[in-house]
Amino acid sequence: MPNLNQTIYYMNREQEEEHVASRAATLGLPYMNLSGYPLVKEILDNIPEESAIQFQVIPYLKIGNDIKVGVVDPQKRQDD
Repeated sequence: MPNLNQTIYYMNREQEEEHVASRAATLGLPYMNLSGYPLVKEILDNIPEESAIQFQVIPYLKIGNDIKVGVVDPQKRQDD
């Protein structure tokens, strides 16, 4: 039998992901859930850790010279 706290956690995560996906659609941006996505050190190393934390971004895919980057809040300004 699943743990009740774990079940509640997963239900909350699901609702949060639905909210974020809806927000991305409103902004005209693609949405991708990176939970469980295999992150590769060579790709992560393209953005310094301090910058990734500061701007709340994560590089997750590199194709040729292009790097796909996920952001926590695309509308958040640096000075907020």
